[in-house]
Amino acid sequence: MHAMRLTPIMQADLQHTAPPITIEVAAGEQESFVLSYDAEGEFVLTPDKRSCKVPNRLAAIWSVPVTGGRGWYLVTPHDSIGINSISPLLPVARLEPGDLLWMGNRFWFVSLLSQPEVMDAPAELRDKLCPVCGSELGLVQVVQCSCGRWMHLERPDDPEAVDALNCFLAAATCGGCGRQTSLEAVLIPAVPERMTAALDDDWMDGIDPPAEAVEEPAA
Repeated sequence: MHAMRLTPIMQADLQHTAPPITIEVAAGEQESFVLSYDAEGEFVLTPDKRSCKVPNRLAAIWSVPVTGGRGWYLVTPHDSIGINSISPLLPVARLEPGDLLWMGNRFWFVSLLSQPEVMDAPAELRDKLCPVCGSELGLVQVVQCSCGRWMHLERPDDPEAVDALNCFLAAATCGGCGRQTSLEAVLIPAVPERMTAALDDDWMDGIDPPAEAVEEPAA
């Protein structure tokens, strides 16, 4: 899964009830989306191919394949939109995980929504070596960590099989970035709890907390 999640941040002076915005794109594709607002003043996201008739356009978000993952870019002519403390924003700026995107008096926390996908090794990677076992990636199926590292995962349904190249799940964390190795969806970085205290818990269904936020059961 290649997606960006914009989670609305609650503010003391604004009852912000809009749901998070999830932008999902196909692997290897370059896509763009338009941010606008509807008649009720809520922000909406529209694929750029269908946006020619979208009124109240505020900005565009581009997703571009880059080495090891994707690059996300915000394009806007408006000085009422910014990232972190920068205003007015340059016409084109890169959106990074952990950024705070603001539009007018509303704020969104930027995260990547990452879920590794088991697949055959891409043609250009088949002769490359798995960083865990040192064998060619093309031998069995592989997955890519959110940091861009490719590893074998021969039997995702049997992670403890000793006769399988389950390199991705061989350790609790990735040797490249230190993140938890899991096939579940996870937000990177997780939204700080102090920013989402008033959000509906249903919005976070299906999203795992980061490894450091998981409490170990009492002995």
